[in-house]
Amino acid sequence: MTRSSGGSGRQPNRRYREPSGQADFEADDSFADNNGSGNSRSRPAQSGAVSDDENETSAIDPKRRGIALMADVILAFGLSLLIVPIFVVLSSLIPHITKLITQNTIIIAIMVVRDYFYQGHGFGKNLMGLQVVDATTGTPPTILQSIKRNILFFLPLIVMGILTLIKFLPFGGSINSFIFQVVNWICTAYVIVLLPAECWLAYTKPDGRRIGDKFANTMLVESPMDFSKPL
Repeated sequence: MTRSSGGSGRQPNRRYREPSGQADFEADDSFADNNGSGNSRSRPAQSGAVSDDENETSAIDPKRRGIALMADVILAFGLSLLIVPIFVVLSSLIPHITKLITQNTIIIAIMVVRDYFYQGHGFGKNLMGLQVVDATTGTPPTILQSIKRNILFFLPLIVMGILTLIKFLPFGGSINSFIFQVVNWICTAYVIVLLPAECWLAYTKPDGRRIGDKFANTMLVESPMDFSKPL
């Protein structure tokens, strides 16, 4: 691509395109002005955008995605070990709080919001030079987008956890047991279908966007490691 003429020194417009040719996000010279007025989270150093002459983005190495995920799981587990004792102490003031907020609950909560921190890098992705961005604007994701992007993995655990806490279903013991069993079957089938589908999409699609990315309107891009901005 030839450099644009003039003395402004600004880069020419660049547009991301899915394999279908539909633009996901377009970065123009007015982005900085618009972003500065409504969103304090800075734009990623590298948004993964390509020039108009290119039709596809390069796929992210599956090994890097896997290592990033393992790093996040290890961090979430370690943080849960530090947080659980706090709720044990609080249980003397708030009865049954440890039944509502368990170690598994804490781990799930950390995992679903992890992509919000460090401007969309999170922890594991930051180590691997990756970043989650809004697929339309190229900006770091909101906390809601992070939750939507990751919640699909944990829905069965959340549903089963809620049912376990419910002790007042308006049915007899045998009917309650049947309901729990049916929900368990549904959750198991959900996991068997969803996990392979998510992995297949993430590792085979040129843009690497899985179901969670479509749901949250996000995508994963290359970006330098940066731990300077936690939020």
